[in-house]
Amino acid sequence: MGDKRKQETPSELMERLDRVTTADTPLTPAEQRFLTSYIKHGNATEAMKEAGYELAPSAYKSAASKLLAQPNIAAEVERVLAELKANTIATAQEVMGYFTSVMRGEIKDQFGLDAPLSERTRAAQELAKRTIDIENRQKGEPDQTLEIKLDWSRQ
Repeated sequence: MGDKRKQETPSELMERLDRVTTADTPLTPAEQRFLTSYIKHGNATEAMKEAGYELAPSAYKSAASKLLAQPNIAAEVERVLAELKANTIATAQEVMGYFTSVMRGEIKDQFGLDAPLSERTRAAQELAKRTIDIENRQKGEPDQTLEIKLDWSRQ
């Protein structure tokens, strides 16, 4: 993984971090390693160390803050986090699809059995709440409560 760039001295690094970059400025290999470590652990100071920056122990925190403030680094952190979010967090459409599948009995429980009627009814209630809420917002109407009661005593 050897960088073909000359290793920066601590003073050169701090001087470079004080210069203005743009969001389009390409990342150096060390900055890419920093970004990868920062995204993985969420600790900028440790990411500076893992990326191979050699600074005085008291300088890591300041350098990490300056590095995160660089427009190119900030833009890349934002892009990567947005990508991770898009790939890991369920969308409203996925949630609605799940509730629909449970309501229809298409989803089995952990033992491979059909979901009980109470769970299917609960999924229908959750689906109805969200559907009605979306429709009301589109019409500009205030939030309403939907209550579904099943009376099994009547035959």
